[in-house]
Amino acid sequence: MLDPGHGGKDPGAIGRNTRIREKDIALHIARETKKLLEASGYQVLMIRNSDIFIPVPERPVLAQKAKADLFVSIHADSVESSEPRGGGVYVLSQKGASSAAAALLAANENAAGSIGGVNMGGNKDVNQVLMNMVQTQTINDSKRLARFVLNQMSKHNKMKNEVQYAGFGVLRAPDVPLPS
Repeated sequence: MLDPGHGGKDPGAIGRNTRIREKDIALHIARETKKLLEASGYQVLMIRNSDIFIPVPERPVLAQKAKADLFVSIHADSVESSEPRGGGVYVLSQKGASSAAAALLAANENAAGSIGGVNMGGNKDVNQVLMNMVQTQTINDSKRLARFVLNQMSKHNKMKNEVQYAGFGVLRAPDVPLPS
């Protein structure tokens, strides 16, 4: 499942000089990535394939309903530098962000909507333990995948040297590996 970030009423970052919107860049990258993956034999679904707004809490739910094996959220984030270069790969952190910039980025992204969850009945304490176990395994799977993605992308583009961690709301689904 590819998730082109933002969309519709939410433009994401907007280029100071170019006025290019993050939502348009993310959608273009997702469409091109979809073509490449399908040419390699993968079945690829997209959260959105047009300029529509889908709230953050609904995005991982769509991946869960589709029984996606993987969820990749694509963004073109803003930075203070007038000459940004490179990219990064983010994985959910249960303990906080890997940097102040990652924390700020997650806070800005999460402001687009509240964070959804999985509805479960029964004992709340047991459910919390089970959710933590599933989410821990998902984060470990996500870290392995993120390292692979980072290594592959670094062959073609300047990338941050390490996988980044932050509490992005869109990455909080407990059961789908989620590099962003």
